[in-house]
Amino acid sequence: MAQGSPKQTGYTEKDSAGQTNIYPVMTKAYVQGSTNDSTTGSKANNAIAAVAGIITLAAISLGIVAAKSSISDNFEDTQAQVGLFRSLSEYKDKFSAES
Repeated sequence: MAQGSPKQTGYTEKDSAGQTNIYPVMTKAYVQGSTNDSTTGSKANNAIAAVAGIITLAAISLGIVAAKSSISDNFEDTQAQVGLFRSLSEYKDKFSAES
């Protein structure tokens, strides 16, 4: 890559012993105090996250309430159906009398 090209992030220079050293140049994104270092809009992001969290908790709560009511309805139906069946001792007596 040619020196001075826009993608270059450092430079080379010879030291007193004649060796070439590479010196990096920090891009603006990594320098403290640059324009990317600011936190503008973080309050808005926090508010959006809080609202999303509240909506999620409400949806979970509604799901739990719906599941509980569905289970209790099914339990009452099951209890009503249990009354239609005979006890085990009645079935035992019935089948022992037939054999």
